[in-house]
Amino acid sequence: MTPSQETSSRETVAVCIPTYNQAPYLAQAIASVLAQGHPVDEIIVSDDASTDETPAICEQFSRDIPFFRYYRQPHNLGMGANVEFVLRQATSTYVARLDSDDRFLPDFLGHLIAAIREAPQAGYAHGNVWELDGQGNRVRLRTLYRPPGFQAAHEALIASLPGYRVTANIVLFRGDALMKVDIMKGEGSFAGDYHLSVALARAGYGNVYVPEPLAEYRVWSDQQGVRARRKEQELRGLIRVFDEQLEPGFREAGMPLAPVRQARRSFALRHVVALDDANLSVEEKKRLESCLLELGDSPLLRLLMRLSRWRLGFLLRGYWKTVGFSRGVVKKILRGG
Repeated sequence: MTPSQETSSRETVAVCIPTYNQAPYLAQAIASVLAQGHPVDEIIVSDDASTDETPAICEQFSRDIPFFRYYRQPHNLGMGANVEFVLRQATSTYVARLDSDDRFLPDFLGHLIAAIREAPQAGYAHGNVWELDGQGNRVRLRTLYRPPGFQAAHEALIASLPGYRVTANIVLFRGDALMKVDIMKGEGSFAGDYHLSVALARAGYGNVYVPEPLAEYRVWSDQQGVRARRKEQELRGLIRVFDEQLEPGFREAGMPLAPVRQARRSFALRHVVALDDANLSVEEKKRLESCLLELGDSPLLRLLMRLSRWRLGFLLRGYWKTVGFSRGVVKKILRGG
C-alpha cells in the first residue's frame, strides 16, 4: 500500500473486495458499496484467477464507475494472499474489507467512520453482522460479548488470545495503521486476519466496536471435505500467529506467557475434531496431528488423537458437543438471557 497523503484534507474511503469464482454474488457486494450513505473514493476488486463470469462483471463496472479498479491475478494466489494483495492497493484514509459473497448494509461506512473518528487510537472498527445461509436467508445475528466502544491496545492483545475478536471479517481499517504493521507481512494463510489484528494491538492500536448490525455475512455448508483439507493451512497460520505475534507481544508488554500457552493448547483441542473427517487420507491426518502437537501439545490432546486413530471418533464429537453446549449456556447466562 502506498501512503494516502492527499493535497486536500478530506478523508477518503476505499473498499477492497477479494474474490474467487463468486460471480453470482459479486455484483450484489459491489451494489451494497454503491448504496452507502457515505461517499466512496475507491472500489478495488482482486480476482484470484476466477474461471466463472467474474471478469465480465468487473469489466462492466470498470466502464460504468470511474473509481472502480479491477485486478485479475495470472494464477491463483490463495485466499489469504489475495486479501493481502487487494488491501495493499488502497490509498485512502480508511480501508474496508468486504468479501465478494457478503454485503454492507447501507449505513456500514457511516457508522464505522463516525466511531473510528471518535477513537484516534483505534486501528480498526467493526460491528455486528447478520449471518446468511447459502441461499441468502438471515439465520442469526452475530454479536460480541464485550462492551461497545473503544478497546485499548493492551486490552485488545489480551482479548485476542481466544481468537480474532470480530463477528466477521468485514472490517474498516485506518490506512496508516495497515501501513505501519505492513498489512499481513506476507501471511497468506487462513489465519491472516487474526495475524493482522494482533499485529495492530502490538503496534499500539486498539479497536472500536459498534453494536449494531452493519453487514450480512454468508456462511457456506462444506462440500466434499474442502474445509477439512484446508485445515492444515489454517493450523499453520495459527502457529504463526502465536509464534510471530502473541508470544512476542506478551513478552514486550512484560506479561506472563502462561495464558498464551494455555490458549495454544485450547486451540489445538478445538481443532482436533478435524481428524475425524472421512475425506482425509492417512498422510493428511498425520500432517494434521503434527500441526496440532506443534500448536499446543497436552495429555488431553494426545488422548483425543488416539481416540481418532482407534476409530472412536464418536467420542471425539461427543466431547466437543458437551464443551460447546456448556459454553453456550455460560454465554447465555452472562448475557442475561
